[in-house]
Amino acid sequence: MNSEHETEYPYSIEVLLHRVMADIGAVEKTGYNKSQNFYHRTIDDTMNAAHKALIAHGVVVLPNVIDKTSERVATKGGGSAQRVELTVAYTFVGQTGDSLTATVAAESIDYGDKATSKAMSMALKVALLQSLMIPTDEIDPDSETYELDDPKVSEEELKQMNNWFDHIEDKELRKNAKKQFMDKFNCPPIELKANRMSDFYDWAGAYMAELSVEDERD
Repeated sequence: MNSEHETEYPYSIEVLLHRVMADIGAVEKTGYNKSQNFYHRTIDDTMNAAHKALIAHGVVVLPNVIDKTSERVATKGGGSAQRVELTVAYTFVGQTGDSLTATVAAESIDYGDKATSKAMSMALKVALLQSLMIPTDEIDPDSETYELDDPKVSEEELKQMNNWFDHIEDKELRKNAKKQFMDKFNCPPIELKANRMSDFYDWAGAYMAELSVEDERD
């Protein structure tokens, strides 16, 4: 004889998630970002909306970090922060043990040691919002466009360029080389775009070849 609990949940995980979705309404924005002046949904807002419905229908959510990258990044104020990028798989498990998995990506930046936990919170929020189709009333991504600038040369590439100029022993020739660089690239080496490094190598090679020809003539 089936127990009352088993009789109440003879459903597949797909059906249970559908019922969870039906029980969850829109999630109100209670968080506020002072630095950028906008309201947002916190992880607690999202979890509070989903928590009761998941419990009522016997659904458990289990996280599994598939991939993680971490790096120190410079901040505008001259300090540094930790940036973490995660790929997390969230498995929704039903009463009978069957499951569905949603995989999401998330990232965060923190000045202390909370970057990973922040990224996990963001990943969970995204997984719940998107897997359960929770209404968010967010701005459509297609309504905004961004023009991104090409990144500048790396510290190593800048060092290579500076070393190239330093190897020109004659001060006047070195000064002339820097002037020609400015005329060709319209910026000092430190502001050169990374995608123009190949142009620099071509120009530097041609410049040295021209110097060699002039030395032979002399």
